[in-house]
Amino acid sequence: MVASTTATFDSLLKEYLPYDLLVEEVIKRDFLLSNVKKDNSWKGGDLKVPFVGNSASSMAFGKLPGFTGSAAGTNIVEDNYVVGSISAQKELWGSMIFNDRDLSAHGSLEQSFLKILPDRINAFTAAMRDSLSGCLLTGGHIDTITDQSDASDTITVNRPERFQIGQLIEIQADGGSDAVVSAYVKTINMTTKVLSLDANFALDDGDNSVDLSNVEIGDKVFHENGATDNTSVFSSLASQLMAAESATIFGQTKANYPHLQAYENASVGDVASGNTALSEILDAMTQVRRIGKGDPTDCVMSYELYSQCLKELNTDVQYQSEAGKASRYGWSEISVGGPKGSIKLVAVPEMDKDKAFIIDWNAVKLHSNGMIERRSAPDGKQFYEVRNQTGYQYIVDHRFFGELVVSKPSHCGALSGISGI
Repeated sequence: MVASTTATFDSLLKEYLPYDLLVEEVIKRDFLLSNVKKDNSWKGGDLKVPFVGNSASSMAFGKLPGFTGSAAGTNIVEDNYVVGSISAQKELWGSMIFNDRDLSAHGSLEQSFLKILPDRINAFTAAMRDSLSGCLLTGGHIDTITDQSDASDTITVNRPERFQIGQLIEIQADGGSDAVVSAYVKTINMTTKVLSLDANFALDDGDNSVDLSNVEIGDKVFHENGATDNTSVFSSLASQLMAAESATIFGQTKANYPHLQAYENASVGDVASGNTALSEILDAMTQVRRIGKGDPTDCVMSYELYSQCLKELNTDVQYQSEAGKASRYGWSEISVGGPKGSIKLVAVPEMDKDKAFIIDWNAVKLHSNGMIERRSAPDGKQFYEVRNQTGYQYIVDHRFFGELVVSKPSHCGALSGISGI
């Protein structure tokens, strides 16, 4: 009976949820994955990332270059390439679990599977998209703590919608011990943005205290293992474009090479009081084109900053916009032209409101071994069966192995310290 059920489950899984369908769903639901260039040939091992250290620059008026100095005739500057290195793929795993009792509730296993699957796959792809997009855009953390109470086992966050009840989180507690606090989300108050935490996975077994004594305002909240092992977190646009996030990029020091330095305005300040959001963005775009010689087309931002830009478009005649559009999957965009050029403004839910990125898509590539894959056992079975006292469960695991690479950081830009919105 059980063997027959598991065999049928495996065949239905492969027929109605092929992993290429999951890949398509995740990509089209995510702005970054929809636009970034992809290289699916990286099967693991060391990935070399060549950067331009300097270009050939020997020129002279009235004579041939290279005849000044002790090495006359040979002291001509050559192109120099600096090689960064990524030693291993980063990993993001996502799991779904199906109960045999649920699959037996609608007459036949196939009918049950088809009734359960659409809602489950929509919820799962949304969760995996949010996690992957957040990692690639702003970093591995889910959110930042704005307040905490050790007495009541609660934390206050900026974005409560990024959390789920029952979710295991890790807090990088910087209050003197640099400890990592692990806990489960017990309740979420969307109005006050307060999350109550519990030390146990079984949330209905009473209150199990979480030690938040070392947790401070500004500490970051991660998915499981994100704070425990920060080397496992993907390299984000923030870490590659912003000096404050990281002074190095794939083993090379940014300050040593102009090509590795994105244009950055790290102290934008209040953009609402003076209606300066569009001006700051177009100024940054101009600087990227002039200093970095990039060709940026998009400015990726939060919905708060996007809303401020729309307000300025309605009141300032020096800016003109084309018809905007909204994606059914959560992002909005509008093209804006002004005295300093034009750019497409894109609002995505995963962006933090204090920063924005100016992107030249020719400078960014996502390396992977085939995007998202379902884990298969050596015998070809695509699920793991668990036998419990209350019945059988089937766990389906999906993984993304890869890394985001900005090979031409100077062709991009970053704005940070944005406030007032």
